[in-house]
Amino acid sequence: MRLFRAAAVIAAHELRRELRSRERVPAMLLFSALVLLVMHFAVRLDGPEAEALAPGVLWVAFLLAGTLGLYRSFAPETEAMAIHGLMLGPTDRSAIYFGKLVSGTTLLFGIQIPVIGLYELLFRANLGGERGVIGLLVLGLVFLCGSLAFLALGVTVAAICASTSAREVLLPLLLFPLAAPLLIAGVTGARAATAGEPTWEAIRFLLLSSVAFVAVSAMVFDAVLEE
Repeated sequence: MRLFRAAAVIAAHELRRELRSRERVPAMLLFSALVLLVMHFAVRLDGPEAEALAPGVLWVAFLLAGTLGLYRSFAPETEAMAIHGLMLGPTDRSAIYFGKLVSGTTLLFGIQIPVIGLYELLFRANLGGERGVIGLLVLGLVFLCGSLAFLALGVTVAAICASTSAREVLLPLLLFPLAAPLLIAGVTGARAATAGEPTWEAIRFLLLSSVAFVAVSAMVFDAVLEE
């Protein structure tokens, strides 16, 4: 219980700091909106074509926005050397991982909601399909599970890269190949959600991937921080 209390404190601190500094969310939101604007003017789509393109376009926007958020996830601690204070805390160091995971997933999912609305506005798409609000909720669940799986992996990779001088280059080089199966599952699930088809297979894969990444990360995160 002490582990989860410490993780909750770290996650709450991360969210409060973001609320004060507005360091990550505006950049992530602007970056995602820019991807949609470029696609809007580059590819003229309406109706069914826009709905068919939505999973790929949205996931590219969220993948890049999530990576942008991961750049800064450990930067304040490493730049101010505060990470050593967290490591000396009276709890397991994996609490840092869980706190970063919860706060990062919350921020990423928080930008997905307005970006999906912007996509519907720009492309005049009905992403809920015939199921309407239920379809949008299913689509949101797919994006939530995908975000959780992506950040379960990404937080550990960001921690590995945080102490290096080339973290801006190293992070995507390490993260994107490892996250490719998650992206494929996320696009497949989002496409099924917009088409009104079953999404359980994609959601199950994303959830199992999240469990696997969390389990491995919790075991190795102590060694990652020591390095």
